[in-house]
Formats: sequence, C-alpha cells, structure tokens
Amino acid sequence: MSELLRVLQIEDSECDAALIVRELEKTRYQVEWERVEDAAGMRAALAERAWDVIISDYYLPQFGAPAALGILLDSGRDIPFIVVSGRMGEDTAVEMMKAGAHDYLLKGKLARLGPAVERELRDAKSRRERRRAEEALAASEARFRALLESAPQGVIVVDQGHIALVNARTEEMFGYSRDELLGQTLDILLPERYRAAHLEHRRQYFAHPRTRPMGLGLDLLGQRKGGGEFPLEIGLSFVDQAGTQLALALITDITDRKRAEEHLRQAQKLESIGMLAGGIAHDFNNLLVGVIGNASLAQDLLPPGSPAGELLEAVVKTGEQAAHLTRQMLAYAGKGQFVVEPLNLSDLLPEMTGLVQPSISKKIALHLGLDQDLPPIQADRGQMQQVFMNLVLNAAEAIGSDAGMISVKTGVQDVDELYIRRNLEAELSPGRYVLLEVRDTGCGMDEATRARIFDPFFSTKFHGRGLGLAAVGGIVRGHGGAISVSSAPGKGACFTVLFPAAEGAAAVAQVAAQYATLGGTGTILVVDDERPVRDLARKVLERYGYKVLLADGGIAAINTFKRHPGDISLVILDASMPGMSGAETYPELRKVRPGVKILVSSGYSELETMKAFPGPRATGFIQKPYTSLGLAEKVRSAMA
Repeated sequence: MSELLRVLQIEDSECDAALIVRELEKTRYQVEWERVEDAAGMRAALAERAWDVIISDYYLPQFGAPAALGILLDSGRDIPFIVVSGRMGEDTAVEMMKAGAHDYLLKGKLARLGPAVERELRDAKSRRERRRAEEALAASEARFRALLESAPQGVIVVDQGHIALVNARTEEMFGYSRDELLGQTLDILLPERYRAAHLEHRRQYFAHPRTRPMGLGLDLLGQRKGGGEFPLEIGLSFVDQAGTQLALALITDITDRKRAEEHLRQAQKLESIGMLAGGIAHDFNNLLVGVIGNASLAQDLLPPGSPAGELLEAVVKTGEQAAHLTRQMLAYAGKGQFVVEPLNLSDLLPEMTGLVQPSISKKIALHLGLDQDLPPIQADRGQMQQVFMNLVLNAAEAIGSDAGMISVKTGVQDVDELYIRRNLEAELSPGRYVLLEVRDTGCGMDEATRARIFDPFFSTKFHGRGLGLAAVGGIVRGHGGAISVSSAPGKGACFTVLFPAAEGAAAVAQVAAQYATLGGTGTILVVDDERPVRDLARKVLERYGYKVLLADGGIAAINTFKRHPGDISLVILDASMPGMSGAETYPELRKVRPGVKILVSSGYSELETMKAFPGPRATGFIQKPYTSLGLAEKVRSAMA
C-alpha cells in the first residue's frame, strides 16, 4: 500500500519537477506536491500546509537553495531539506550541508533520491521523538523544581554526608545561599556540640537505611548561618539511584509550635496555681472577716484609754497585712480587679514615684520618660500602683548597692501577629496597646531564671519576697494584657507590660463620701455559709440599730425571705456558697420581691464576682475581709 508523501519543490523547471515526482513514485510513495519558484511562493506554501520533505534546485534565476534553506530555518520547522542540482560542485555541497541541508545529489543520479528521502524521513521522526522526550523531561524537571521550591518544608538531598540539593525553604530556614550549601557536609547546619555524634548516626543510617517519618518526638536543633539555634523536626527517606545512595531529608522549623506548647504549659500552670491561690485567698478572707471584724468591733466597744485598745489595734493591722497577702494571691489568680476605671498611666506614675523613691537606694537614679498623649486604659488604680512598685523595687534589687539607673517609659504599641510571635509568651489579640517599660542597669539574669521569674515565691535571693512579680503577672493577665522580660547576665533587664488601650478620658481619683452617722433601722437578712461571718455581721449590725436574720445557705435564705417578704429591708448575700450559690439564690429572691435590695459579699473582687449574677444589677458589693466600720458604711449606703 502506497504511503502519502507531501513534497514541496523549489524548482523553475516544470519538467524537472515532474521527473523528481516520477522517481519518488517508483518507491512506495503516493506523492502530493507543489512547485514554487521564489521566496514569496515558498513562504505561502509553508503557511498553507505541512510538508514531509523539501527538494530544492540549487540555481534559480531569482532564488535558490541557500535562500530557501534560510527561509526554512527561520520558520523553525524541522523538515528534511534535500538539494538536487544539475551542476553543483563538491565545495558548494559541503557548504550547504554545513548550513543545514540534510542531503544533496545531482539530477543525473536521481536513483539515489528515494532512499535518501526514506532515510531523512526516518531521521526526522527520530529527531521529533527525541525532542518530545526532551520536552517531556524538561517539563517533568520543571514540575519537580516547582514542587521542590514551593514545599513548606526544607528539602535536602544528601549524598554520603554531602549536600547535593536544597530548596528555597532550606535557604530561608538556615540563612545560607544554595551555592554556600552545595557540596558541604551536614555539619554546617548543626550546632558544633552535636557534630561528632551526628557523624556516627549518619554512618549507621547509610549502613542500615530506613524511612523515618516526621514527628517521632525527637528534640533536634539546627544552626543558622549567624550561629543561632532553633528546634526542628526531620523526616528521612532513603533513595538508591543507580547504585548511588541518597538520603532525602524533609525539615520543619518547629519554633512556633514549641512556643505554642510552652504557652499552653504556662497557661495550664498559671490556671492550676491560680485556681488554688484564688480558692485559698477566698477561704482565708472569710476567716479574716471574723478576725478583723471582731477585733474592730471590740475596739469600738472599749472605753477610751483602755490598755486592750493597743492590742486590738495590733490584731486589726496584722489582719489587714494578711488581707494584703490574699489580695496578692487573688491578683496572681487574675481575679483581683476591684474598681475599674479609665486611667492614664502617664498621669498616675508621677504620683507613685514619691511612694517608691524612699524604698530604693540613693545611688539609683529613677528616670521617667512618659508619653503625654497616652490613651487611657481600663484598670484598677491600686493594682496599677502594685505593678509599678513591684517592677521598680525588683529593678532596684537587681542593681543592689551599686550605682545605677531605672528607666520607666510609657507609650503606645501597635501589636500585630508578628509582634506577638516575636516578643510575647502569652496569648494576646492584635490591636492598640498602652506600653509600660521598666528598664534597669542591674545584674541581669540567665534564661533559666527568666523562665521562672513570674513563678510564685521564686527569688534569686536567699529568701523569697512574697508573690511580687507573680502578682504582677496575674494583675496584667486580669487586665487583658501581657508582660515580657528581656535580659542577659550583666546586661540588666527590661520588663515590658502591655495593656489594651481604652476609649474616653481618664478618671480623676475621688475621695469616698463619709456618712455622719451610720446607725439605722430595718431588718437585714445575712446569708453566708461561714458561721464566723454571720456572727460578726449580726453583732455589728445590731450595734448600729438593725434587726438581723441569719441564713447559712441559699435554700435557707429563700425560705426565710418567704416568711418575711415585707419585713426585710436588705439582704447581705455571700456569692460563694456550697449547694445553691449566691448567683443562684439572687434571682429566686427577686422572684419573691423584685425590688428587694441585695448587697453581694465575696472574698473575690467585684468585677470577677458580679460576672455570675444575672438580671438587674445588685444594690452594692462589699469585699471581704471588712471591718465593722466598713460593713456599717456599706449597709448605710445600700439602705439609702
């Protein structure tokens, strides 16, 4: 069966063209052909259809084989080009072959034409197949390179300990360029202390290769070009490529994950200790109600000049010192906010400087750099004083008896995800924050000390100083902020505190109004599960003229209230009681009489306590422990 052969002839003789066609048809071809005599005709023919072979006479009046070959090469097509001429010297033929022609022959020897065409068609087919294979290989390599360079992990191919291939993520992760890494041993990416051991591990791996998946829990460290170390995770695969043993390593920088895990551990630790500290402080406050309250009541009952007065005063002061410790414990637990108001730290800190200055060495200079356009924060004034004083006193202790400086600065910090990731070890939402920075020129601290600086009762001195910085951390967390510290031995320390910026103007401190007389009339229901608290409240309130009913829990309070619905003027309700809590008792009392006045009492702060109380706002709140005078003032205020 004849095979179709499409032939384009560059020929000015129609007879010679027909002769060539007849010669080709003697073989197995059915020839379709076209004859052109000039450049325009050739270009048009190339544009109109595909050709299997081009046969060109060397000499044409205004055209010829060299020009025709040039047109073919410019078109970029791979079509066999055979020169057929009646008179062409050997030198000319060689030049044509060098220029790109595939073969040449004389018109007097056309018997060679058929075999020459068949050979060139085979060669052209081979070239096309090879070109397709090369293009496929190039596309495959491009896909591999794209995958390699876009991989989120670092990729390193190792040939017997030497780096043979890396990707862009590896360059980014370790800080080296590709040229700096290729051919180097893996030691360049390892901390020096691990290199000897890694050499032996590498030998064992290539002796007994195996796949090691990512995430086997191995703690590994890499070293960047600048010397910095970072945690990483490695997955390994073994490749035997034509007898060459290669190891493929996938490397993940797990710095963020380690930081998140540490944040979680720290949060869990703080939550556990905070719950314990808060519970102890609450129960201890209930005991202090009896101590402080009864001692202050006894003071009121003593005649003027009684020798027992000084002793009772000492009891009250000692109780108040214990109450201060419970406030620190509540602050550490993040439950110590008392009176929250808009405050401007730049206005507040100068007032506090006078309080803290006498407590630090005269060799230490205290410098304030305060932003006068500082936005306010929602905070408790007393707790901000505690934060400032603890940080300044801690800085003074770090400086010791030497001369030094403590610098206090306020400002505004715009916090984004990158800032949080780089600077903070606590969860914080991006936004605008007020910054308080306390920097000292003291002895500094190492990483181990820095990691524990906010632990309760931790101290670098031979004895602790209470909750100090631990309470600071709790206060900051309770205000929705974050605290961080940067330090190195001999380089001093810098504590940075961030509080969420608030809208509106800062509040001005006001002195609470005093009542000329605290006596009154009416019936008060005291609800508390602690008997010492109930007994003290009864004694104090009866002394000031009130009738008192007692209930030791929520159910008893509701039953008592139902028996005297119109007689009870005020309910003093403890928030934390077993069984039915104060928050559960509160709405039940209002169901009996919606307008009843209720004074909530708790060892926790007002802000923390009142979160649990539904419906209409309570008449007032009293913080435990309290003195007899303090209880009388709160009751008078609630009854007004």
